[in-house]
Amino acid sequence: MTSANRDGRQLRSFTTHLNEPNILASYRPTFGSSPLNNPKTARIFAHFLHSTGPSLSIFERHPADSSIVLGAPVPAAQQGLWTYTLPLLALENQALLQAILAVSSLHISFLQRAPSTPALKHYHYALRRIGSAVSLPLRRKQIGTLAAILLLGYYEVIAAEYTKWSSHMGGSSQLLREIDFATMTRDLRAHHRGVRAQREQVAQSSLWFSGDHFDSGTLEDDPFAEREGSIDERFIGSVMGQVVNYDEFAQVDNGRAHEPKKRFSRKDIENHRILCDLYWWYKKQDIIQTLISGKKLLLVNLPDR
Repeated sequence: MTSANRDGRQLRSFTTHLNEPNILASYRPTFGSSPLNNPKTARIFAHFLHSTGPSLSIFERHPADSSIVLGAPVPAAQQGLWTYTLPLLALENQALLQAILAVSSLHISFLQRAPSTPALKHYHYALRRIGSAVSLPLRRKQIGTLAAILLLGYYEVIAAEYTKWSSHMGGSSQLLREIDFATMTRDLRAHHRGVRAQREQVAQSSLWFSGDHFDSGTLEDDPFAEREGSIDERFIGSVMGQVVNYDEFAQVDNGRAHEPKKRFSRKDIENHRILCDLYWWYKKQDIIQTLISGKKLLLVNLPDR
């Protein structure tokens, strides 16, 4: 019985979702390629979701689940960075989409021992899209722009092009320096403290507040809020050998009172978490490039604000 079950079980592999022996031979990338209107592009995109994406990083806030079926509801705990969140964002961000298709095509070319021409085309399309995005102040700060540059850097890792990889790492480090992580984190922590205080007040007074006064879903939409609220700064300070206060981290006294952002939407919180995910994904690559080159880290720490 056990033997029969074992024989009937199909083992997953990198080629599980490739339905042709040489899928790239008949694939023609375009500047506007999309899995929504091209079955071939959809196959390349699906390969990234189920094969390439899960292998990009095994340490993420939400572990990758390559068994997710497209179109089915995905629990928040299974919404992996490279297998769900960013691919979904890529459907409305061409720079990121082209970068995903480039990495996926390159991966397929190695698996099927095929020419990497389609991957190179997507790579250069992504570069053009990124070039346009970084020249515009608003698009420069978009999550998709940063993710696309980081992904092209990983493309060079697969292609074993150290110089180009370092170039993309340098570009992404510049974008990361422009993101005010410290202020956003302080404001979000203050926001969570306010929500918790409201809840405690409600519990003590047994009063019911309407939705206009109390956002009952805020903490549930940010599963890391409770964990962050329970961080023992004194313990961390004893380990670090110095006083640690996350509410004062990277804060500069310029004589101006900082007014914290009072309300955060679900989108605000999730965008902040995604940017933090990308920051730590970048840091892992930065450490690797330091070990390989013997040079200093490109991004030692975030700038003071």
